[in-house]
Amino acid sequence: MGVFDRALFEKETSRTFDPKEIASATARYEKEGAELSKQVKLFCMIDLSTLQKEQVRKVVSYIDLTTLAGDDTKSRVEKLVDRALSPIPGDPSVTCAAVCVYPQRVHNVASHLKDIKKKFNVAAVAAGFPSGQYHLKSKLLEVQLTVADGANEIDIVISRAAALEGEWESSDFIKTSTGKETTNATLEVSFVMCSAIKRWYELTGKKVGFKPAGGIKTPLEALAYVALVKNVRSLFLLLTR
Repeated sequence: MGVFDRALFEKETSRTFDPKEIASATARYEKEGAELSKQVKLFCMIDLSTLQKEQVRKVVSYIDLTTLAGDDTKSRVEKLVDRALSPIPGDPSVTCAAVCVYPQRVHNVASHLKDIKKKFNVAAVAAGFPSGQYHLKSKLLEVQLTVADGANEIDIVISRAAALEGEWESSDFIKTSTGKETTNATLEVSFVMCSAIKRWYELTGKKVGFKPAGGIKTPLEALAYVALVKNVRSLFLLLTR
């Protein structure tokens, strides 16, 4: 992850804008957001059969197939693993990127993978998901236990209070949302986040990943996010290296 350059971050996030500059930027992003929304509507009018199969296969390979329900069981997460390993019937060459579950269910995933003799990425939400309002010691312990159970990626909810108070640190990737909010991933917010990732890379040479989470239900919606990333100049190459 590297050393976080706090001074540079503060400089980039503490600039003083005059009202005209703010109004101009807001109008520009609203316009770009509206255009992206039109793209989604256009995608939804296209029959999926007209899309290139390779595009859909790539999108599927980016997915963290997830279940974060209060009534998740061993049986449910095992079925999730099987589906993630073979998401497209009749096409064994494609898998999802990972499965994502609650910490309590990670050992079920690891055990099932061992039983079927498969290796696969296991992500988990930890550190006080979804609020982040937990004691630091309990957050760290939860992460340690989850990794010990077999997770190789932890999606951590930041302390919103720390963010509001300017207590920033670095990250491997940033995520739009927990997926548990009324409004989750949107193209407009994702555009701003992707632009920030690109700007940070230009300034520091440090790569930060991006995850849209929640509300993406169909291949057509997912393709709209791929289009967004490609439209933020050079970002797609950065995130897929």
